[in-house]
Amino acid sequence: MVWVKICGITSTNEALKIADLEPDALGFILSTDSRRRISLVQAESIITQVRKRYGSRSPSMVGVFVNEPVSYIYQAIENLALDMVQLSGNEDIDYIKDVNKTGAAVIKAIACKLQTDVQGIIADIEQVADYFLADTYSKNSYGGSGKTFDWEIVSGLNMKEKLIIAGGLGPDNVTEAINTVDPFGVDASTGLELPGGGKDKEKVKKFITLARGMGGHYG
Repeated sequence: MVWVKICGITSTNEALKIADLEPDALGFILSTDSRRRISLVQAESIITQVRKRYGSRSPSMVGVFVNEPVSYIYQAIENLALDMVQLSGNEDIDYIKDVNKTGAAVIKAIACKLQTDVQGIIADIEQVADYFLADTYSKNSYGGSGKTFDWEIVSGLNMKEKLIIAGGLGPDNVTEAINTVDPFGVDASTGLELPGGGKDKEKVKKFITLARGMGGHYG
């Protein structure tokens, strides 16, 4: 069964309706100039309500950051009791080691341009990152492009049990992505949104159902 993260949560109502569909994780953008960015105060309110309603059945809570001071990561983990931290910038091995000290699992995002680049990055940090999130390369942004990349770039990696696929995923292509890569998990945001913004519950439901119906390295 494939691990599923729904990212870019922006409100309590959205978080609760998605948590009801039992994804494995919810992602909160706590960095960059993304339109989905929320403050620590907003995230704390949302996460508190989800945990209050679902208790031990609550999804894992993931904070997404880009090149932030480590002190901000520490503050976010303490305030929100984050289960996981996703680092989507140019964070190096020493930075990741500092985050490791918090006890939160670390997902390191990798912009996928060439297979050799991805293999080199993973080789450098595989001992300090718990998971790797393969995302679409963009010279103008750190993820969140809503575009897919060539999944063949990561299909031959021998780290499948730590690999999460992101970048333009939705109900229409998640099955193909999983068949091509056989990853540990999948992560989606833009492909699950309504035209005016916010998550489409039916798209999220279909996405989770399709992903869960596949094989994988989880569960």
